[in-house]
Amino acid sequence: MLFLKKKDIWYLVIILPYYGAIAVLFFAGPVAVLTPGVALACCLGLCYLSFAAACITHNCMHNPCFADAAHEECWKLLLSVAYGHPVSTFVPGHNLGHHKFTQSQRDPMRTSKLRYRWHWLNLLLFQPTVAKDVMMLDMKYLWKTRLKKGQLRSVGMQWLAVVGANLALYLVNTPRFWLFFFIPHLFAQWAIVSMNLLQHDGCSDGSDGSDGSDGSDGSDGSDGSSHASSDTDGAKSEIVRAPDYNIARNFTGVWINTLTFNNGYHTAHHAYPKMHWHALPAVHRTLVAPHIHPNLDQPCMARYLWRTFVWPGLRVDYLGKSVKLRPKAMDMDDDWTLQYDSCDSCDSHKQ
Repeated sequence: MLFLKKKDIWYLVIILPYYGAIAVLFFAGPVAVLTPGVALACCLGLCYLSFAAACITHNCMHNPCFADAAHEECWKLLLSVAYGHPVSTFVPGHNLGHHKFTQSQRDPMRTSKLRYRWHWLNLLLFQPTVAKDVMMLDMKYLWKTRLKKGQLRSVGMQWLAVVGANLALYLVNTPRFWLFFFIPHLFAQWAIVSMNLLQHDGCSDGSDGSDGSDGSDGSDGSDGSSHASSDTDGAKSEIVRAPDYNIARNFTGVWINTLTFNNGYHTAHHAYPKMHWHALPAVHRTLVAPHIHPNLDQPCMARYLWRTFVWPGLRVDYLGKSVKLRPKAMDMDDDWTLQYDSCDSCDSHKQ
């Protein structure tokens, strides 16, 4: 099992410990007797590992990890169980909805859906608020495009793996299932979606869809990913349209990007969505940083979280002004799946 990109071997630093911890906690018997403190530490550690698996999932839905289809399918099964959700369902809402229509009414994950006066509530409730809309549009897209037999089998196997793992571990040890499997997965899904609020709220709305994404849906079997070049020359050749450099907030600290496989470099990712994760820091420095507003380069996520959601806790845009939201009546969802209503649309998209 050889990774297409050598840097992807680092994914195993997350995936192997995750499955090792699950094996020990559920199947090691008396060896795994835990004190409350150790149990809490294990829960927190698994929360991070599941979240890191979500970051890996995000990267892999833009770039496949293996040339061999069987290896790629096995990898998706491993990621699905570690993340807690079938990874192929990441493609419609993220690649086709969010990337193509960032912060517009066609983006089911736009941050304007949250309008609480206390900004920390917007962060806390963002994922529960958008999750239903994202899932419904995902299902509509999958129904309209009628997945090919091979893709349908792949998604079905991922669902079977996730549901089967949940059921099996619940039966093995119910208390540990909730503490070491359910809660980490819940956190991972909350955290990866909530990153959208941190990275887009108060930024340029990108309503023209000019983030450079080609909107690949993976209907060619690639899950919307590509074997794109990993250097800045590849970035220059990949871009489709001039990016809106202020479309996203970036967290450039070494630790956050080490822990999330460079998911902090969000503007570069939107401009060059097929760029491999290890190239994003260089792309950001050379092609993004010279053009972006300095307030959208945040060196420390912890300080940003404190300042934005605790004290003073004000919802301001990247210019330091209060965020101006569209009237709620003018901010209703615009169904991005309508473009797939006709068979002709589906066929042309698959080409």
